[in-house]
Amino acid sequence: MGLPGPAPAPAASGTQAVAPASRSSLVTYQVSKSASSQRSPGAITRRPQVRHGLSTDKTTLHVDTEILPIRDVLSYSAAGLSEKDLSTAFATIAIFSGVAALYVFGVVELGWRARSLLEGILFGAIALCAVAELFSARRLTLYTFKIVMKTGATATFVTADHAAALELKSVLDAAVGEI
Repeated sequence: MGLPGPAPAPAASGTQAVAPASRSSLVTYQVSKSASSQRSPGAITRRPQVRHGLSTDKTTLHVDTEILPIRDVLSYSAAGLSEKDLSTAFATIAIFSGVAALYVFGVVELGWRARSLLEGILFGAIALCAVAELFSARRLTLYTFKIVMKTGATATFVTADHAAALELKSVLDAAVGEI
């Protein structure tokens, strides 16, 4: 006989994003938890080691702990989103160049001590580093596959790996019958 524990939590469903071991892909999937799968607080939960993407024989697609047979794919849609995030660099340039200008103005016009000019130079140098970051920023492309299975279930697979996206698209085209 076990000790009475807390009552199981009600079933919940939602969307989770999981970052796999490789930094080149991100998987998003729908999960629904039953009351029997809930663990008591403080229980140690070990995450199973899983593979993401196509299997080596190209017959299954691994999405977190789910394994989707390619032959059961009814349809799919694919989209790519390419972006270059420059907002943090622009914010850094605006803030640090403004503070640098304030220090320089304080020394030149308001008669602050000359040693305050060093702070202005420091903040100006940080703003120049942010300008250099603008030119070194790289594009990030995410490929999203929304897959509909013959059972009606849907899965969303997102990857940043261009070669893996092309391979998955060719396998899904063959499974759906498109050429």
